[in-house]
Amino acid sequence: MDTKYLLEFVPALGVLVAAIAVYYQILRSRFSMNLDLVLKLDDRFNSAEFKRLRATIAESILEHGKEQIIDDIEDVFDLFETVGYFVKHNALNKKIVWHTFYVWLHGYWSVGKEDIQIMRKEKKDDTLYEDFQWLHNKLLKIERARTGKQEPELLSQKEITEFFEEEKRYI
Repeated sequence: MDTKYLLEFVPALGVLVAAIAVYYQILRSRFSMNLDLVLKLDDRFNSAEFKRLRATIAESILEHGKEQIIDDIEDVFDLFETVGYFVKHNALNKKIVWHTFYVWLHGYWSVGKEDIQIMRKEKKDDTLYEDFQWLHNKLLKIERARTGKQEPELLSQKEITEFFEEEKRYI
């Protein structure tokens, strides 16, 4: 190989290696920011205050049935609406969110879907909790792909009861 070509090739190779290193660092930084944000959301969801709220919701649902869902459940819906917005706009990775929130998101969507549809009609606002719904659909696809099971769109009544028995333990 001619030395002249080698001298031209080495700097180009150095630029390529540097570009790959910068790209890798960008990916690592983005992953780190995703983790930081999801952990902050997880801290909120699992804070003592929010656990008490979830337990109160659970107790109400278990004692009075789904028809008497208390207004506080909208605080949980709001959190998942925010998470959905972040995922939809690529501020959060949907697989990280699936890993962190799927069980709860699926449980709350299962109990709240019909009520959200009613709220949409009453308020004449089809966008109400649309990011929560969108996120549920995305995470359900991931759950089905990861487990190989045909996870139902909604929990059964028995599973809803079991889910809220678990949530009630925070009292």
